[in-house]
Amino acid sequence: MNKQELRHHLKAQREALSPLQRECFAQQMVSHVITLPLYEKATHLGFYWGKGAEMNPTFLLETALKAGKKCYLPVVPPLHQETLCFIPYTAQTPLSPNQYGVLEPPYSEKEIHPLETFHIIFVPLVGFDMKGHRLGMGGGFYDKTFSYQKKTPEAPPVLLGLAYECQKVETLPVDEWDIPLKGIITESNPYIF
Repeated sequence: MNKQELRHHLKAQREALSPLQRECFAQQMVSHVITLPLYEKATHLGFYWGKGAEMNPTFLLETALKAGKKCYLPVVPPLHQETLCFIPYTAQTPLSPNQYGVLEPPYSEKEIHPLETFHIIFVPLVGFDMKGHRLGMGGGFYDKTFSYQKKTPEAPPVLLGLAYECQKVETLPVDEWDIPLKGIITESNPYIF
Protein backbone atom coordinates (compact mmCIF):
# COMPACT_ATOMS: atom_id res chain seq x y z
CA MET A 1 0.00 0.00 0.00
CA ASN A 2 1.18 3.53 -0.69
CA LYS A 3 0.98 6.29 1.95
CA GLN A 4 -2.44 7.50 0.81
CA GLU A 5 -3.97 4.00 0.90
CA LEU A 6 -2.36 3.27 4.28
CA ARG A 7 -3.62 6.58 5.65
CA HIS A 8 -7.18 5.75 4.56
CA HIS A 9 -6.98 2.21 6.00
CA LEU A 10 -5.46 3.26 9.35
CA LYS A 11 -7.84 6.17 9.84
CA ALA A 12 -10.72 3.71 9.36
CA GLN A 13 -9.13 1.42 11.98
CA ARG A 14 -9.02 4.09 14.67
CA GLU A 15 -12.46 5.45 13.74
CA ALA A 16 -13.83 1.92 14.27
CA LEU A 17 -12.95 2.25 17.98
CA SER A 18 -15.92 3.37 20.06
CA PRO A 19 -15.71 6.72 21.92
CA LEU A 20 -15.58 4.75 25.19
CA GLN A 21 -12.69 2.59 23.94
CA ARG A 22 -10.82 5.67 22.79
CA GLU A 23 -11.27 7.32 26.19
CA CYS A 24 -10.12 4.18 28.06
CA PHE A 25 -7.12 3.76 25.75
CA ALA A 26 -6.13 7.42 26.24
CA GLN A 27 -6.13 6.92 30.02
CA GLN A 28 -4.11 3.69 29.69
CA MET A 29 -1.59 5.52 27.47
CA VAL A 30 -1.09 8.12 30.24
CA SER A 31 -0.17 5.38 32.72
CA HIS A 32 2.67 4.30 30.38
CA VAL A 33 3.96 7.83 29.75
CA ILE A 34 4.14 8.92 33.38
CA THR A 35 6.38 5.97 34.31
CA LEU A 36 9.01 6.86 31.68
CA PRO A 37 12.18 8.27 33.32
CA LEU A 38 12.35 10.71 30.42
CA TYR A 39 8.90 12.08 31.31
CA GLU A 40 9.64 12.19 35.05
CA LYS A 41 12.69 14.41 34.43
CA ALA A 42 11.07 16.58 31.74
CA THR A 43 9.86 20.08 32.58
CA HIS A 44 8.99 21.55 29.13
CA LEU A 45 6.49 19.45 27.19
CA GLY A 46 4.84 20.08 23.84
CA PHE A 47 1.43 18.57 23.12
CA TYR A 48 -1.15 18.65 20.35
CA TRP A 49 -4.89 19.19 20.63
CA GLY A 50 -6.57 15.97 19.53
CA LYS A 51 -8.98 16.04 16.61
CA GLY A 52 -11.45 13.38 15.53
CA ALA A 53 -10.38 9.85 16.43
CA GLU A 54 -6.72 10.72 17.15
CA MET A 55 -5.27 9.42 20.41
CA ASN A 56 -6.53 12.07 22.82
CA PRO A 57 -3.67 13.74 24.73
CA THR A 58 -5.98 15.74 27.02
CA PHE A 59 -5.66 13.40 30.05
CA LEU A 60 -1.88 13.48 29.68
CA LEU A 61 -1.87 17.27 29.32
CA GLU A 62 -3.99 17.65 32.49
CA THR A 63 -1.71 15.22 34.36
CA ALA A 64 1.39 17.18 33.29
CA LEU A 65 -0.15 20.51 34.34
CA LYS A 66 -1.09 19.09 37.76
CA ALA A 67 2.52 17.86 38.14
CA GLY A 68 3.74 21.43 37.62
CA LYS A 69 5.26 20.82 34.18
CA LYS A 70 5.32 23.63 31.60
CA CYS A 71 3.01 22.70 28.72
CA TYR A 72 2.74 24.09 25.20
CA LEU A 73 0.48 23.66 22.19
CA PRO A 74 1.35 24.01 18.51
CA VAL A 75 0.25 27.00 16.46
CA VAL A 76 0.49 27.44 12.69
CA PRO A 77 2.17 30.89 12.52
CA PRO A 78 0.61 33.37 10.09
CA LEU A 79 3.81 33.98 8.10
CA HIS A 80 5.26 30.43 8.06
CA GLN A 81 2.26 28.25 7.34
CA GLU A 82 4.23 25.07 6.68
CA THR A 83 5.75 24.73 10.16
CA LEU A 84 4.61 24.84 13.77
CA CYS A 85 5.62 26.95 16.72
CA PHE A 86 4.73 26.14 20.34
CA ILE A 87 2.97 28.58 22.68
CA PRO A 88 2.48 28.16 26.48
CA TYR A 89 -0.78 26.53 27.55
CA THR A 90 -2.59 26.50 30.90
CA ALA A 91 -6.14 25.46 31.79
CA GLN A 92 -7.14 29.14 31.36
CA THR A 93 -5.67 29.57 27.86
CA PRO A 94 -8.40 30.38 25.31
CA LEU A 95 -8.33 28.13 22.25
CA SER A 96 -9.80 28.77 18.83
CA PRO A 97 -9.83 26.69 15.63
CA ASN A 98 -7.18 27.36 12.99
CA GLN A 99 -7.75 26.98 9.24
CA TYR A 100 -7.62 23.17 9.64
CA GLY A 101 -10.18 23.09 12.46
CA VAL A 102 -7.53 22.28 15.08
CA LEU A 103 -7.79 24.22 18.35
CA GLU A 104 -4.78 26.37 19.20
CA PRO A 105 -3.83 29.16 21.60
CA PRO A 106 -3.60 32.75 20.31
CA TYR A 107 -0.45 33.37 18.29
CA SER A 108 2.09 35.74 19.81
CA GLU A 109 5.64 35.93 18.49
CA LYS A 110 7.05 36.80 21.92
CA GLU A 111 5.35 33.72 23.46
CA ILE A 112 7.02 31.23 21.08
CA HIS A 113 9.09 28.71 23.05
CA PRO A 114 12.38 27.66 21.33
CA LEU A 115 12.22 24.06 20.06
CA GLU A 116 15.66 23.13 21.42
CA THR A 117 14.56 23.89 25.00
CA PHE A 118 11.79 21.27 24.98
CA HIS A 119 12.40 17.91 26.61
CA ILE A 120 9.54 16.05 24.89
CA ILE A 121 7.04 16.91 22.19
CA PHE A 122 4.11 14.52 21.84
CA VAL A 123 3.12 14.03 18.22
CA PRO A 124 -0.14 12.82 16.62
CA LEU A 125 0.01 10.16 13.93
CA VAL A 126 -2.07 7.97 11.64
CA GLY A 127 0.30 5.00 11.62
CA PHE A 128 3.70 3.83 12.88
CA ASP A 129 6.15 0.97 12.55
CA MET A 130 8.70 -0.51 14.91
CA LYS A 131 11.54 1.55 13.43
CA GLY A 132 9.97 4.76 14.69
CA HIS A 133 8.62 5.80 11.32
CA ARG A 134 5.46 7.87 11.49
CA LEU A 135 2.65 8.31 9.00
CA GLY A 136 0.98 11.67 9.56
CA MET A 137 -1.98 13.39 7.95
CA GLY A 138 0.09 14.38 4.93
CA GLY A 139 0.64 18.09 5.62
CA GLY A 140 4.29 17.65 6.63
CA PHE A 141 4.05 20.14 9.52
CA TYR A 142 6.01 18.04 12.02
CA ASP A 143 8.59 16.88 9.46
CA LYS A 144 9.27 20.47 8.36
CA THR A 145 9.31 21.82 11.91
CA PHE A 146 11.85 19.25 13.10
CA SER A 147 13.79 18.89 9.82
CA TYR A 148 16.99 19.94 11.64
CA GLN A 149 16.91 16.51 13.35
CA LYS A 150 17.80 14.92 10.00
CA LYS A 151 21.35 16.31 10.37
CA THR A 152 21.49 16.03 14.17
CA PRO A 153 19.14 13.21 15.27
CA GLU A 154 20.17 13.62 18.94
CA ALA A 155 19.13 17.31 18.99
CA PRO A 156 16.24 18.07 21.35
CA PRO A 157 13.38 17.59 21.75
CA VAL A 158 12.57 13.90 22.00
CA LEU A 159 9.60 13.28 19.70
CA LEU A 160 7.14 10.73 21.06
CA GLY A 161 4.10 9.64 19.09
CA LEU A 162 0.78 8.92 20.79
CA ALA A 163 -1.29 6.23 19.07
CA TYR A 164 -3.57 3.24 19.41
CA GLU A 165 -2.06 -0.22 19.09
CA CYS A 166 -4.28 -0.76 16.01
CA GLN A 167 -2.23 1.93 14.19
CA LYS A 168 0.92 -0.22 14.25
CA VAL A 169 1.99 -1.70 10.91
CA GLU A 170 4.83 -4.01 9.88
CA THR A 171 6.59 -1.38 7.80
CA LEU A 172 5.82 2.11 6.50
CA PRO A 173 6.91 3.65 3.21
CA VAL A 174 9.47 6.33 4.13
CA ASP A 175 10.42 9.51 2.27
CA GLU A 176 13.76 11.29 2.70
CA TRP A 177 12.11 14.19 4.56
CA ASP A 178 10.35 11.97 7.14
CA ILE A 179 11.60 12.56 10.68
CA PRO A 180 11.58 9.35 12.79
CA LEU A 181 10.23 9.35 16.33
CA LYS A 182 12.21 8.29 19.41
CA GLY A 183 9.20 6.37 20.68
CA ILE A 184 5.49 5.69 20.37
CA ILE A 185 3.22 5.21 23.35
CA THR A 186 0.01 3.24 22.93
CA GLU A 187 -2.61 1.98 25.36
CA SER A 188 -0.68 -1.31 25.57
CA ASN A 189 3.00 -0.44 25.32
CA PRO A 190 5.64 2.24 25.49
CA TYR A 191 7.84 1.59 22.43
CA ILE A 192 11.14 3.43 22.85
CA PHE A 193 13.65 3.21 19.99
